[in-house]
Amino acid sequence: MPSPPGEPAAETGTRTPARDWDRLAPWIVAGVLAIMAMLHVVRHGGDFFTYWRAAQRFLAGAPQYPAADGLGTYRYSPGVLLLLAPFTLVPLAAGRTIWFLLVVLSGAWVARRLVRGLPSPLAGTAVLVGFLGVSRPFLDEFFYGQADWLVLALLVAALAAEDRRRDVLAGVLVALAGGLKLAPFLLAVDFALRRRWRALGGVAAGVLALVAAPLFTYGPAGTVGVHQEWMASLSTSAVGMVGGHLNQGIFGIVARTAGAIGAPGVLATGIAMLAAAAVVVAALSAAWPEPRRALLLFALALASPLGWTWNFVTAWPALALLAASGPRARLGVGIFGAALLACVYDVVGPRIEDPVFRLSLPGLGFLGLFVLLRAAGRWPGSTSRPPRCSPPAGCDGSRSGRSP
Repeated sequence: MPSPPGEPAAETGTRTPARDWDRLAPWIVAGVLAIMAMLHVVRHGGDFFTYWRAAQRFLAGAPQYPAADGLGTYRYSPGVLLLLAPFTLVPLAAGRTIWFLLVVLSGAWVARRLVRGLPSPLAGTAVLVGFLGVSRPFLDEFFYGQADWLVLALLVAALAAEDRRRDVLAGVLVALAGGLKLAPFLLAVDFALRRRWRALGGVAAGVLALVAAPLFTYGPAGTVGVHQEWMASLSTSAVGMVGGHLNQGIFGIVARTAGAIGAPGVLATGIAMLAAAAVVVAALSAAWPEPRRALLLFALALASPLGWTWNFVTAWPALALLAASGPRARLGVGIFGAALLACVYDVVGPRIEDPVFRLSLPGLGFLGLFVLLRAAGRWPGSTSRPPRCSPPAGCDGSRSGRSP
């Protein structure tokens, strides 16, 4: 990520408090996540059971999406279960403990990557403030035992691979993340708009690998069948959920608002789709590479039809970038993150938490931060006209001048 404007340059060769924060940031993030993990590992993390059970079914070649599972139905690509199969080698409690440990380790790694990607003397501070902004989503991630941390880690790794001009690997990682949540395929749209054919080839290779993975246990006919089950599950899983007050994506907010004022269901859905599309267009049209890529990660939750609070862990890079832009931005991100974290059921009770979510305040706050970053303009080193040819060779045959 390029240096944000308005920040003083650090002295070369001298130890500064800012550099201390750069070193401490990953450790602080790991410590906070470890505390969250310890608070939840015994009693919560129920969605991990869904993955664990689905991986067992995958290895047995059993039906993967039975309607009898209800809200506990596995919703993701059957092929990605090949990566989750090792968790079936241990009991459920041990697997959940390992899962939570990986959340802690991946969070520290993401923090380190973000500090390195913000060549600012206040990078460590900005990353920590950005982490505060998504602390409530991470807390909910542990409570439910969700997989958004893995999506975030895969996509940050994809962007790091892109910066190293390893576009095929970047595409494969995007496909693996898409096997979990589908929304990460938005980055493939960005690859297409920038004519990054090698990255798109990597996405295609990753998708083919995910599609072929069930062949190991289901065979050819079973692989077709389990994918048909998956598609049928996707077509019904969102019924009744979009209007839930925990859905803080712009799609859900607009759909609820339109319904509350008496708009017909079809009209409400259409307006919600337009609002979500506006968020996506705003991200795709931003200056390249930053804040465009950070906004795209933010949009994965903000524009999703089901934007649960925990999905917003992918907003971390964008909030860190926004926090690096100046003291007022840091203050805003910090206040929002602290306020959202304080509105936890176990702290304030339902009398406060329920109205906060029914009024869509978390989603509106995230939308405001998205707009602030998008309105920040072009960052040094960014360009609104990204190169159309994949690196390392530029369109004229020379080395690409892309900024990492």
